[in-house]
Amino acid sequence: MTADLPRPRRRKTAGTAARLRVTVSDGRGRPVRVPGLASWLARAAPRAAEGEVAIALVGDARMRALNRDYRDKDQATDVLSFPADPLDVVGDEPSLGDIVIATGVARRQARAAGHA
Repeated sequence: MTADLPRPRRRKTAGTAARLRVTVSDGRGRPVRVPGLASWLARAAPRAAEGEVAIALVGDARMRALNRDYRDKDQATDVLSFPADPLDVVGDEPSLGDIVIATGVARRQARAAGHA
């Protein structure tokens, strides 16, 4: 994984289109069930998107370290994205990149915006 997080174990994610595989992990490569997240991303992605996207849900401290290491910003942020190398292939599927979400920051932002 581009962000120095273990690559999640491959598993088919229910509800996603065959053109896009979305894996969700806890940042240590262990699968996490987040109903709706993978299927939402599959629907929101451009129609031309084909391959695998890895989403890692991490704590604020881990996100702060990633933000500091990759962006020289010593604070947690809500989301970081890491594009894949065009030659990066997971199995027989091209990797489209990685998305890292800080669960604490996202929870606080949702609460402030009145979202569930």
